[in-house]
Amino acid sequence: MTLPHDVALNPPLEAWVAIIVLGVISSAIAFVLFFALIKHVGPRRSTLITYINLLVATLLGIVFLNEPVTTGILIGLPLVVAGSYLAGRDRPPKTLDVNSAV
Repeated sequence: MTLPHDVALNPPLEAWVAIIVLGVISSAIAFVLFFALIKHVGPRRSTLITYINLLVATLLGIVFLNEPVTTGILIGLPLVVAGSYLAGRDRPPKTLDVNSAV
């Protein structure tokens, strides 16, 4: 079966309602939470949730869906965690040395 054929079979109303609720309500909640996160921690650190989401989704897939632990996961996840830490840590602002600029 193909997707156009399946849609042509007229899925039940409950299926369309589920798609709309998941698409609209869940997206709206995610946007509100993300903007609250931006307000709380700032735009630079709030984008790190994208990378942490990758870690959580991978771990949940391994635990609940019996996804295989591959070499790519063993190498990639620590790199993602290390990069997220380095990108999210606070660093002192750089100062401009007036004498070296001339």
